[in-house]
Amino acid sequence: MKTELILTRVNEISAHLKDGALDFTGQTALRTLISDLAEQVRMETAASNGAGNAAKTISAMLKRIRKDQEGRTALHYAWIDAKGRQCVCDSYRAFRLTEHLPLEDRPADAGDPIDLDKIVPVITPEQYYALPLPSVGELKAHIALERAGKVRGDTILWYFGDDAPTVDAMYLMDVLAVLPDAAEVYVQRGEAGIRSPMLIKGIRGEAILLPVRCKRYGEKCAAAAKREAETNAAEVAQREDEKRQRNLLTLLQCYNDEVERNPEYALTPDEFANIAQYAYQPAV
Repeated sequence: MKTELILTRVNEISAHLKDGALDFTGQTALRTLISDLAEQVRMETAASNGAGNAAKTISAMLKRIRKDQEGRTALHYAWIDAKGRQCVCDSYRAFRLTEHLPLEDRPADAGDPIDLDKIVPVITPEQYYALPLPSVGELKAHIALERAGKVRGDTILWYFGDDAPTVDAMYLMDVLAVLPDAAEVYVQRGEAGIRSPMLIKGIRGEAILLPVRCKRYGEKCAAAAKREAETNAAEVAQREDEKRQRNLLTLLQCYNDEVERNPEYALTPDEFANIAQYAYQPAV
């Protein structure tokens, strides 16, 4: 905020000064000015420490939460967890930062914060794999091109691949602003990966990003359901084939036993048909 703008706002406030006191409108304007100046000081402090983009991104995220989720005051401010990490969450993404940013203090009556330990996945090679993150330049170019061809307000998506999650490109850009050194995103293996939380790590901390349910998400789910159905069908077919072979072996053993007892023994047409139905193998 430039000095000229500050002076303009101070003059507007002073117009509400009557008999040495501000009226309600003037008091409200003064509190807003104080809040805005405090925010500017925080941003300038973050910029001087090389964390300007991160602080600006998280601050904007918290303002958006207060606007869109008025009733969830516990998410309106950052909090410090049991391990001393600075945490923020808006239900779609979350950050746990070991390098704290200069953010607005959390009021005592903000409510109990959520436990991110229940959300953040524990990464193991058996359950997760890593995908490369796009560069900031690559993501910016993608957003610009997509924005040119979309209706205003449409969500711009970033696709990590045919069998990988799809995310909100703007949210991913925010993650890269907060964790600029991050190079990989960890995705859960298997079909659950397209809908499970993704983990991104950087020097400053870590971020959780949820995939987006979109048309391609539905196509992925449909493809996953088809693969699952095909797998189940194959398993059922294998079990039926094993059962058929067991029945055939039983019938043949019974026939051999009868022949040993009576060399002139012959199958009846019905017995032959019974054996034949188990011996028949349909073409695959």
